[in-house]
Amino acid sequence: MAEHAVPDNSMRAVSHVPKFDGTNHREWNYEIDLCFQNLDIADVVLGLELCPDEDYDDDGDIANETEIRQ
Repeated sequence: MAEHAVPDNSMRAVSHVPKFDGTNHREWNYEIDLCFQNLDIADVVLGLELCPDEDYDDDGDIANETEIRQ
């Protein structure tokens, strides 16, 4: 599984993307797709890479939280 370490400035990375207003789909889609690729999350967004199922320990806590957050 690929690691997806989203930088702390991820909001800044998408701040230039025009807000989708119903008339600018082509421009918005192009820009947001570039952002997803730049943040290395395109496969997650497209559903090609899925988040692992939660595994619980005996106390009922999530045992694989680190793996899920990658």
